Amino acid sequence: MSGPVVTGKRALLIGAGRFPRAPELTDLRTPIADANDFEKELQKPNVCGFDTKRLSDPTVQQSQEALDVLFSSATSDQLVLLYFSGHGTLSDAGVLHLCVHDTRLDLLNSTAVSLTWIRNLIDQTRAAQVVIILDCCYSGAARGSLKGDVPTILKTNLGQGRGKYLVTSSTAIEPSAELDGDNNSLFTKWLIHGIASGAADANNDGFITVDELFGYVSKRVTRERPTQTPQSFGFEVRPGEVVIAKSALAPGKSVAPAAGVQLDFLNEVRRSVRAKQLIPFVGMGVYGDGPLGTFGFSRALTVEAGLRSDEPSSVATAAQSLELKSADRDDFLPRFRDALANLANEHETPEAYKLICGLNAPLLVVSATYDNLLESALMKAGKRFVVVAHILNSRDGKLDGRIVVVRPGEKPVHDVMLADALLLDKPEPPLEIDQGKDIIIYKVLGSPFIHDWLPPELGIDTVVVTENDHVRFLGRLDNQYTRVPEAFGRSFQTLRLLFLGYTLDVWHYRLVMQVFGRTKHRRPFAVRQATSPVEELCWRRVDVDLVPADPDTFARTLIGA
Repeated sequence: MSGPVVTGKRALLIGAGRFPRAPELTDLRTPIADANDFEKELQKPNVCGFDTKRLSDPTVQQSQEALDVLFSSATSDQLVLLYFSGHGTLSDAGVLHLCVHDTRLDLLNSTAVSLTWIRNLIDQTRAAQVVIILDCCYSGAARGSLKGDVPTILKTNLGQGRGKYLVTSSTAIEPSAELDGDNNSLFTKWLIHGIASGAADANNDGFITVDELFGYVSKRVTRERPTQTPQSFGFEVRPGEVVIAKSALAPGKSVAPAAGVQLDFLNEVRRSVRAKQLIPFVGMGVYGDGPLGTFGFSRALTVEAGLRSDEPSSVATAAQSLELKSADRDDFLPRFRDALANLANEHETPEAYKLICGLNAPLLVVSATYDNLLESALMKAGKRFVVVAHILNSRDGKLDGRIVVVRPGEKPVHDVMLADALLLDKPEPPLEIDQGKDIIIYKVLGSPFIHDWLPPELGIDTVVVTENDHVRFLGRLDNQYTRVPEAFGRSFQTLRLLFLGYTLDVWHYRLVMQVFGRTKHRRPFAVRQATSPVEELCWRRVDVDLVPADPDTFARTLIGA
């Protein structure tokens, strides 16, 4: 990608929705929210990374001062973006003005911000690139004077010059739509969605350019409201030169699917959700870079073991080190549980869990996390559920390898059985499982929090976390009495898995291949940003429809889809 080297991004966002000195202008509902919500997207460090300033219903003086600072202080390695949501109106001299809080239509030159004044600032700025986005309702023209061709007016007002890019939400005398039920204008809604979902990355190269973003927004705006026609103009910029964001759903080159996969992927997942044909499979990646994420938790275990935290290791290796530093398993498990509990206190509920809480039974969820945040979220949502896990160890060894099923609550109940005896419809006590009402949480690697719901005299240990644990557990999966329950196996063959943040390290890869590699099943979905070439290779061998993406962003997009 050629063009100026841009190392910094700055943005000014103005939302103007009330015009007390111009009764001829209709107040607008969305501009304040438009500027606020677009600013949040631009601020995301791993997506856009803009340094922003936002003004809500400012005066003309406040607007001009902020604009002057934006352009005059820009350096030659910066991209500068101006976003405005509000009314645009034309003066008798043919100059387009942006209306603000104290605008008077009979005094536009002194009470509104003209594009020719902005042009002078741009002509003097040192910024490498300038992007202007106008979400303007031109129907608010003074005395009905806006009768001309807006694209021509805009180009004339801004003039020619290097590195400028203008995007406007509508043309001629079209109003920019504020649809009932939407928090944002139609144009800004898709502007935000194109970046947040990554769907605007048309060529799947990991970057969203202004050209791509405009193309994405324009299609969706005109599809939803054919009378509104966004326009864009580049002044001495080459196509693809101005990059606004990194793509949140951009496929990695080594596993890149065909162009347009993002929207197809999203639609296919959405169809599976609606048809109740989906099994969410969550891993520690749902916590991203937070303390409960794969690296954060591994680091915490390493520190707990008294080792150097700057030497990265897998969770299994870090847990193995902590167990070796512990007196025995009974000493290790409380330390492991306390580490989880302390880190969980620092986490908000991931969007992936909010997605799951919004689904209804019948639903099977596979979780390879060790904490209890999903269970807590389901309880808060008033969902009825049971938790299923394998027993790795028990007090006298008689329960080793069996399945434990728990219904949490003030008075938790449980049952222990062989894997082939599990029934998902078992209305009799003590569990009273009803597949039509219960969400089934399969904690395939167990959790120390499950132990809180069980009688301590049984000494049940479900946690599969150290390297030795994994070896022992994987060995049992070949036995019909200690394998993955047959009741789940049927679901795995007929429904589609959706891996959300599942870390495919060597141990989790072996688990997935042991469970799914030997049976016919529908090709899974996967939402995961691989962290190494080895993990990318593992995903290819698992043969999934993969979109390397942030699970939170994907879940949020799916919820809002």
